Amino acid sequence: LYGDLKRPKDTRRVYEELVKTYRNLAARSPETYLPDVAFSLNRLGTFHRENQRDRDARKAYEEEVKVYRDLAAHDSARYLPYLALSQVQLGVFHQEQNRLKDATRAYENALKAYRTLAASRGTLYSPYVAVTLTALGDLYRQQKQTKNAGEALEEAVKTWRTMVARDRQDDLRPDLAAALE
Repeated sequence: LYGDLKRPKDTRRVYEELVKTYRNLAARSPETYLPDVAFSLNRLGTFHRENQRDRDARKAYEEEVKVYRDLAAHDSARYLPYLALSQVQLGVFHQEQNRLKDATRAYENALKAYRTLAASRGTLYSPYVAVTLTALGDLYRQQKQTKNAGEALEEAVKTWRTMVARDRQDDLRPDLAAALE
């Protein structure tokens, strides 16, 4: 609400209260409320990022990843997808901040998680593997790591081609084209 009204101080206060409230609830019932802590940290991080409060955004995003990592350690089937997505988001944030080593680590961790998911759940997570490989390949290219970039992008292209051929989905072709660039 406050964000729609262009009241950033009130919006920040609400998001911080949301995180605090879920942390208090999670202290009594972690299984129930830790996912809400992570989700509210993501919202707070995004708010900070949109308002150029980069240090606060980084802190919130990194804590979100930690919460999802802890949750995935106890229930990977349920929380590994959330952990992988939060790591991709952290990687994008680090890349925007020109923290390329941190971005690389975040993308590599996300890729590892998505590969685990793809191995256990079939083709459902293949697009996530391909998107993450493309992002990682672009990041390697940005760092002048030509060999790593080529390997990541070749694997992304192979994954996209397999999906296009298997599923005959033309809507995947733009993603294939992005990996080919």
